[in-house]
This record gives sequence, C-alpha cells and structure tokens, in this order.
Amino acid sequence: MADSDYSQKDFIGEQVKHEDVVTITRVRSDRVFYRQFIRDPNQAKTSGHPRWYGDKFDLKDDQTWTEPDEVHHVPFTTKKGRQLTVTISGWKQMLMRGTKNYKMNNHPFTLLQIVVRDQERNSIWKPMWLIVIGSRRDELSLVDCYQCYRQRYDMEHLFRFGKQRLLMTSYLTPDVHHEENWFKLTLLSYVNLWAARKLAVVLPRDWEQYLKTNKSIKITPSAA
Repeated sequence: MADSDYSQKDFIGEQVKHEDVVTITRVRSDRVFYRQFIRDPNQAKTSGHPRWYGDKFDLKDDQTWTEPDEVHHVPFTTKKGRQLTVTISGWKQMLMRGTKNYKMNNHPFTLLQIVVRDQERNSIWKPMWLIVIGSRRDELSLVDCYQCYRQRYDMEHLFRFGKQRLLMTSYLTPDVHHEENWFKLTLLSYVNLWAARKLAVVLPRDWEQYLKTNKSIKITPSAA
C-alpha cells in the first residue's frame, strides 16, 4: 500500500517486475489514464506503430468515464453509531503513459473509485482513487483492495509512534539480524502498551490538578 506520491511510473515500474507483488496506491484526482486498446480480431492489420491506448479516462472529467466493470456497496457503522455506505467502483484493464525505461503499456491495472455516502445518499468526502497493479491483482476483490489500503493508516501511525516513543530507529548496527530483533522488540512493547491501556488511569498533569480524573476515558498506547 502506498500514498499518491508513489503512484508515478518510476516507482510502479519497478514494482511490476516482481510477479507475486500487487501494489495498491492512491492517485491524485487530476490524473489521466487510458482504457487498454483491444483490436478487433476481424480488423485488418495496418502498418506503422501498433495502437496501445484506447479512450482517455480523465479523473477530473466525469464525461470521459465509462461504466465501471464492477460496483460494490459496503455498509459500515462508525464508532459514534453513524450509518454509512462505501461505494467501490472498479474499471479493469486501464493503462498509464509510460517512458522509454518503463513501458507501462505492458502493465494494465484496475482503477478504483471510493465514495462514502450517508443514509441520505449524500457524499461525505471527496472521492478517493486507487490503482491496483500487478499480475495477480485479479485474485483480490475490490473490497479486499479497499480494506488493504485502509490498513496503511494503521501502519503509518504505528511507525510514527515507534520512532517517536519506542526508539524504533535508535538502534543502528550493520548486523541485519540484530536490527530485525530490535524491530520485533518495539512491536512487542507496543502490544504490551495496548494491552495495558485499560489498566492505566488518565491522571491530570501537575498544572491540571483541578481537573477530575475520568477512568472511563479510552486512552491510547501513548497515554498508557
């Protein structure tokens, strides 16, 4: 999983070299992609450069969009009890422009649009666009791809907390085995803090003695 900064061809072009890797990355809403051109088998071949790209698909111009190949509606309830629905639309066999070094016409991908709506069918946030690329991408459903990308937020929060509070990057050694063991220790520390979060009590700071202690507050591992 990766953010929109990693949706460029110089990054994705390296990932598609691995047969068993499926990359899910967010893309900006101003990108332009293309449908893969499929020649009619009954059409006579012409001379010159073969055509690779079909109709343009401009993310900011819905007039260029075709009907999605798949649509899934996933209802979910927020922590505050709000009923929302995630609509996942998917277009298969999409292409992006390549370069001399990265011939992206050989690597079609699946384009996903994520829209969250309330019970009145009103859109809550701006649509999010994802691309799923890799030779084994069809083994994942659209819902699987969306849920995998959502895990990125948890992973980023974990790494930020580990670097800031658990000294994740403080143990530097040329021995890879030691580095891996240190990383595992930081993960165990995080799990222990998470398990102890209900045992800890939120206490006021020295300058907040006038505040009442609220034992019912849900605290995070950082507060624990």
